[in-house]
Amino acid sequence: RDYLKAHPDAARDISIVAFSFERHKDPAQANAHLLEYKRKMGIPFDIVYAGNASKADASKIFPALDTIIAFPTMVVLDKHNEVRRVHTGFDGPATSRYEAFRKDFDELIESLRR
Repeated sequence: RDYLKAHPDAARDISIVAFSFERHKDPAQANAHLLEYKRKMGIPFDIVYAGNASKADASKIFPALDTIIAFPTMVVLDKHNEVRRVHTGFDGPATSRYEAFRKDFDELIESLRR
C-alpha cells in the first residue's frame, strides 16, 4: 500500500494480489472479515481468501515454494512469473528493519518495472 501511494503510476506496471489464510473456517465469514479489513486499512488491491491459517495448507497452495514458514509471506514474481524474492515476516514502521526493507523493496520493484 505504501509503495503504491508513493508511486501511483506503478499500478499500470504491476499487479498485486494478497492471499489470506484465515482462522475463520467458514469462507463467507472469512471473506466478510477480509472486506472489512481491506476497507479499514485502505488497501487498494485484491485480497483473496485462500484457506485456513495453517502453514501446511499454505504450502500446499504454493507448491513452488519449499515451505511457508511464517505469516505473512510475500512472494514477488517478475513479468515471466518467476519468483524473484520471498520475504517472511513483517518489517513495519515500528521495527528497526523498516527503512532497510522499504529501500530494498522499492529497488526490487523498480528493477522489475523496467
